[in-house]
Amino acid sequence: MACSLVIGTYAATYDLVYVSLKLVSTTDGHIIAGADFAVPLREVEGLLQKRTTWLPE
Repeated sequence: MACSLVIGTYAATYDLVYVSLKLVSTTDGHIIAGADFAVPLREVEGLLQKRTTWLPE
């Protein structure tokens, strides 16, 4: 069983992808760590276009 999980969200704009991540304890649900950052869209464009290949159906 995992001791912690990485959860998060992202939002893409015209030229940036904003990412918010949290490391959450599976035993008590407390947030262990968190990070927010922005990445230029051109660096992750390919990943966003291919995301449907790894999503469960």
